[in-house]
Amino acid sequence: MVERRIRRFAAILWLALSPAAASACGSGAGSSGGGQISDRSSGTGATTPGAASPDGGAETNLPPVAGFDSGAVGIVVDAGGGSPTSGGTANNGDGSDGGAGGKAGGTDADAGSPGSMNVGVAPADAGAAQEAAPGAVAPQTFVCSQVMGLMLTDQWYTAGFETAPGIDNARWQLKWMDHSYIDEWANPNSTFWGIVPTSPCAQDSSSPDRVLLVALSWTLVTLADWETNVQKDVDNIKAKYPNVKQIVLMTIVRGPGNVSCGNTTVVAENTLIPAYVDQALAAVAAASPDLVKVAPKLEANSCADFMGTGPHLTAAGDAEMAQKMAAAFANQ
Repeated sequence: MVERRIRRFAAILWLALSPAAASACGSGAGSSGGGQISDRSSGTGATTPGAASPDGGAETNLPPVAGFDSGAVGIVVDAGGGSPTSGGTANNGDGSDGGAGGKAGGTDADAGSPGSMNVGVAPADAGAAQEAAPGAVAPQTFVCSQVMGLMLTDQWYTAGFETAPGIDNARWQLKWMDHSYIDEWANPNSTFWGIVPTSPCAQDSSSPDRVLLVALSWTLVTLADWETNVQKDVDNIKAKYPNVKQIVLMTIVRGPGNVSCGNTTVVAENTLIPAYVDQALAAVAAASPDLVKVAPKLEANSCADFMGTGPHLTAAGDAEMAQKMAAAFANQ
């Protein structure tokens, strides 16, 4: 009787421990009853849906996991490692770039390390968050940069701009005339085009490879008029100076925080730059992003930097602004 009980217990124990018995009961990993074997490889390359297990159970991949190889539909969360312009590489799953996904479907969610601040260069990688918006001034070196402006421009330019740190006066020149507004430069036959530059460049003075246009008008007060005239200015600059590689659009010096330091009822005595002016310059630059840029919006430190109601600066204000302008374009 005892012997029969021992044999019965042994049979039950065998059934409980046998893989075949487990399969027959439809339970356990990799079983025909729906068990799953998870694949969570760490950077071993693209994974594929698992083949059926020997006992009929299907291997499946887990959903994408940051830092792991999530297969052909995975999403790579790149902790940085691409160059500022390359945007990181589509990894082959070697696990060395903050978690890699297969070439077949990995999407790099981060452009790699930001690198230096290349202001104004349209980012080759949309994820490069620290790069400036397209249309801003890009740091480059030019043979001859010509500033085109008005009396307001001449006042700060001759107050120390060419002798400021980072400015090579042999590569800068000024072409100015009072009342040289955007509708004047929009006229290809204007006599203003024949103005002889002040402090001409040592090379290519008659054919500068960069032109900085100080855009101003006291009579044009709509976005459409500004866009039309500034676009004509750009077209004329291209025609007059076929060697030009960059055109920079600038406004006059604005009040601190772009507030009015003058008489808001008199347009020509206002230090506030209207929104439509900035919008027009941005729109023209966006139409030719490889050629046209928008300069930084430079402001006076205080309203005391302006003479009376503005927009002319005091001597101290001009000297201060010459240094600010120089800092914005240093080593270019």
